[in-house]
Amino acid sequence: NLRADVDPLNATNYDTDHLFGLFVTQGLQDPAHNMAYLLQGGLGLPNRDYYLSSDKDMASVRDAYKAYMTALMKQAGIVDADAKAKTIYALEEKIAKAQASIVDTENVHNAQPWAMADFAKKAPGLDWAAYFKAAGLDGQQVITAWQPGAISKLSALTASAPLQDWKDWATFHAINRNAGLLPKAYADLSFGF
Repeated sequence: NLRADVDPLNATNYDTDHLFGLFVTQGLQDPAHNMAYLLQGGLGLPNRDYYLSSDKDMASVRDAYKAYMTALMKQAGIVDADAKAKTIYALEEKIAKAQASIVDTENVHNAQPWAMADFAKKAPGLDWAAYFKAAGLDGQQVITAWQPGAISKLSALTASAPLQDWKDWATFHAINRNAGLLPKAYADLSFGF
């Protein structure tokens, strides 16, 4: 499920529930060519601060999100929804800790062009050749890592977190992303959250 789903230059859209966001536009350093940009992602809440802040309002949003996760998965008939919601939230918390801050993300000078071979060296853990092939970008020579440190940490997390956790995470996000297209009970849960 890969698509161009972020736009850090024009719409300041930095968040996606996909583990990585893709953006293709005119190159910043080479305006004669279009460039692909890879951004951090993977969260259901708007940004890492929602997971890491000690603010009481943020804590209440986290509690509501956890309850929503459980309710949505129960609605889908997923066995052991309570435990899976806890696991998914814990994984998202790890993702949040791996991500770059909003301030660092807004600084375009932090982005680094990486040759395709660099991804395996600088961000081991994910099968980058398979990822970029699925994204239709396997013919590119260079892809810009918008948050290079976060991309490295997120890739490492794909290898260290159990596969079942990722499957549960992907299942929740697929249901959540499409809640408005599913029967009314799903849409009502989504709207209520």
